[in-house]
Amino acid sequence: SWEVLANGSPYKSGHLDQLDLEPGETVEVKIPYDNMTPDPGVEYILNMYVTRPDEWGIVPQDHLYASEQMMLPFSSQPVPEGSDPLSLVNVTNAGTDMQVAGENFAVLFDMTKGIMKSYRYKGREMILNGPRPDFWRPPTDNDYGNGMDTRDGDWKEAGKNAVMISGDVKTPAMNRAVIKFSYDIPGKDCRKIGFLVTSYTVEGNGMVDVSYSFTKTDNRLEEIPRIGMQLQMPSAYSDLEWYGRGPHENYIDRKTSAFVGIYESTVSEQYVPYVRPQENGYRTDTRWLRVTDGHGTGLQFEGSPAFCFSALNYLHDDFESPGRLAGYRPDAKLVNTHLDDVKARDLVCVNIDFGQMGVGGDDSWGARTHKQYCLTDNRYSYSFRIIPLTGTE
Repeated sequence: SWEVLANGSPYKSGHLDQLDLEPGETVEVKIPYDNMTPDPGVEYILNMYVTRPDEWGIVPQDHLYASEQMMLPFSSQPVPEGSDPLSLVNVTNAGTDMQVAGENFAVLFDMTKGIMKSYRYKGREMILNGPRPDFWRPPTDNDYGNGMDTRDGDWKEAGKNAVMISGDVKTPAMNRAVIKFSYDIPGKDCRKIGFLVTSYTVEGNGMVDVSYSFTKTDNRLEEIPRIGMQLQMPSAYSDLEWYGRGPHENYIDRKTSAFVGIYESTVSEQYVPYVRPQENGYRTDTRWLRVTDGHGTGLQFEGSPAFCFSALNYLHDDFESPGRLAGYRPDAKLVNTHLDDVKARDLVCVNIDFGQMGVGGDDSWGARTHKQYCLTDNRYSYSFRIIPLTGTE
């Protein structure tokens, strides 16, 4: 059987005649999805499934033997979105804070730390903290086995310790304000290991475009565990819907089983309780993500064109173990975090990332992540948009 998805929603589908071929033989079939005229801004994806309607030995009826997904090679450029010139923004200062406000919304920036510290829409607080640069991921068993926790340790606190060196505010139009921050990124010994520029373009309708441009300046560091930004939302925003890979967790080197589609879940369901807590719950190739309460109020994040995300009731530190775990240790109970140590927090920690390194190697006692799945470039940039949602809009 086959189906074509248009921006993740069913568009066309059908069944092929029963295939009759022996092992080692091939057959060519025609899938009649041609003569499609693409709509502007819509991507089309073909899913294929091979099943058998009867039992075959111990294999049950309708068992899925194989599946595949591929992008269809046609598209049409989206219609550019226009901004409302009558939706004005008002920029005001209050001590070290600066507020950009418009009808129904207010965004507050800490101009000494270079962060968005609050986002309110129609009287509701949407963001408690962030977005902040994030270069770290809780080490996996494989990471501990190959020494990633020490080899890449400079990146663990790098985002938290970012030093803002400049902040700039411009209003290129009456319905737009641009806030730009530059940071030095320090390593463990306070030496500079990177330089980061983030900018926030606040539109009069409340949307915020976030851009991120990072340069690694210390070439002694081979790889970066994560390139992204982390923010925190109130725990009331517990519902998730996204257009990307799912429904299960997936990583750059563990994603072919996770088809691109539209999925729904909750924040609490994102947590994967590995026997020893570690990195978990990631999603890749995401076009958009909605984090809302039970009434549809919350935030939508849109990629340009895609991003990776996690949304958990936990922080990175909740999944870390304080000691090196490769090999036997008589004090293992003291240095190893256990499932009972992981307690849900009264927040939603959201990462909107360019990505993170793969979770390989091929074993947990020394093999490194394959190079093609590591973040080893000296420059990375990406962007995303934040859109406020209510149940009626």
